Amino acid sequence: MNTSIARAIAATGCIALGLFVLSPVVCRGQTTPSESQSPADLPSAANDALKLTKAGMSEEIILGQLRNAAAVQLTTDQIIYLSKAGVSQTVIKALLQGGSQALTQGAPAAPAGSAYPGVAGAGAASAPASYPQAAPASAAPAYPPAQSAPQAAPNPPSGYPSATPQPPVQPGEVSIAVPANIAWIDSGIDLSPGVEVSITAGGIVNVPQRFSIIPSNLTPDGYAAFPSINLFHPFVAPGLPAWSLVGKVTTYGAPFKIGSNSTVVSPVGGRLFLSVNANSFAANTGSWTVTVTLPQAALSGPPPVVDFDYFHDELAPYGNWVQVPGYGLCWNPTASVQDPSWRPYANDGQWAYTDAGLYWQSEYPWGDVAFHYGRWTYGAGYGWLWVPGYDWAPAWVAWRHAEAEGFTGWAPLPPSAEFVAGIGLRYNGVLAVDVDFGMPAEAFVFVGYDHFWEHNYRGFFLGRERAAYFYSHSVVRNGYRLEGGRLMVEGLGRDRLGAVTRRDIRVEDARGLRAREETAHFDARRTDPKLTAAQRGKLTQKRPAPQAKQAGKTVAKPAAKPTDKKTN
Repeated sequence: MNTSIARAIAATGCIALGLFVLSPVVCRGQTTPSESQSPADLPSAANDALKLTKAGMSEEIILGQLRNAAAVQLTTDQIIYLSKAGVSQTVIKALLQGGSQALTQGAPAAPAGSAYPGVAGAGAASAPASYPQAAPASAAPAYPPAQSAPQAAPNPPSGYPSATPQPPVQPGEVSIAVPANIAWIDSGIDLSPGVEVSITAGGIVNVPQRFSIIPSNLTPDGYAAFPSINLFHPFVAPGLPAWSLVGKVTTYGAPFKIGSNSTVVSPVGGRLFLSVNANSFAANTGSWTVTVTLPQAALSGPPPVVDFDYFHDELAPYGNWVQVPGYGLCWNPTASVQDPSWRPYANDGQWAYTDAGLYWQSEYPWGDVAFHYGRWTYGAGYGWLWVPGYDWAPAWVAWRHAEAEGFTGWAPLPPSAEFVAGIGLRYNGVLAVDVDFGMPAEAFVFVGYDHFWEHNYRGFFLGRERAAYFYSHSVVRNGYRLEGGRLMVEGLGRDRLGAVTRRDIRVEDARGLRAREETAHFDARRTDPKLTAAQRGKLTQKRPAPQAKQAGKTVAKPAAKPTDKKTN
């Protein structure tokens, strides 16, 4: 059979298959003007954007990676190639304009005064720690401080940031814009198991279609005549009406149909996510207005807003506050002073997997503070020091994996790792995805995958020499990403981590776990038999009241208290 006949048969087969497949497909027998453009021929920045897109990275991460990229020249064929490969128009525009210019037009700016020395907005980046084993008490911290301490810290946000919920229309109702070009928007609504909510939606979104028989302008009911076939480019909710409004509770929850009007019973407790049931999003335009009506009992208030005074009073009975040049007041836990081998995220605690990623569950009564806020640094003569910070996360750690050897390691993030709402983690002013933050082997705890789910790692983490070996044979796999404004810390990811640890991983609700831990630890500190009556009397009398963050408000630089120590 000659070549022309073969191509004709292939083209005919592609046309027939296209009548049943809803996602854009190009057959092997056909070519388009852009197919001759190989990714290898693209400029370096464009090729990086393409790789990140194919890896499933969000637009926020890709734009952050392009922050320092210069403008590139793209031919018409190259632009078409990138578009067909799934690179969004916003990213292509950033390539043409230059990353920094595009980001200043659309992305949130970093706070003017950072809470962390050695990061953007506060001076030069910190150097990695040397982690000395012994030194005079007057020695400076192992992470060299910035030239001057910050004068103000950003006001702490209330839980995970979310840009999608609008102000309540009336009591019990929340109005949310669900754009057609983003998958799974965080509604900002936490539901209890079994609660019944009413959801209505209206508006029109435009979803470009390959076939004229399918409408492009769609209501929340979608186009029920075509099921969402899971071929080539899977829909976010296979089996439910294509291009309809769908929802799920928790990141890993099973999607359910909503449409223009539904009553939904929450199958589990957790965060409500909403999405257009599409198989591609970049070219979609418009949004639906979704109104969620909840019974009063279903409304969950935001987490408490914390400040330095709360941190100071809650942690003081369990360590000393010391004045450290460049960092200000830092907390030195008694556990670190009494045990030279003590380290954060290693003793008296365990990992849990949640819908926000890996979560550190501490058994220390102060663990709800020091392992979910702030950063850690090693101070010669002190051991580990906690540097206050006001953003909450399941854990502030970096991950390394030596899969071939069967080991994983993690280390507390240094103060130079800065979280910026809407952008993610930055290090040295650049978006941090899979970077080690300059930390040496001594900062990491390494354990075998067969002991990853232990309740205390003291008897399982490796000594210095073996840890250095596995450090040199490991790769960084942090798994940081933003989903609907939420910071996810996934490490290897649920599926891969389950495979290497040989565990069927249960996904827990991070907000519920956080609420239980904070309540239990707050109460435990007030009944701790190890504390004197005087120490208990100095604790905060009540938990901080839940309230929304006030835009532009800052937390004043903490002043030393009479019982605090100073270093030279």
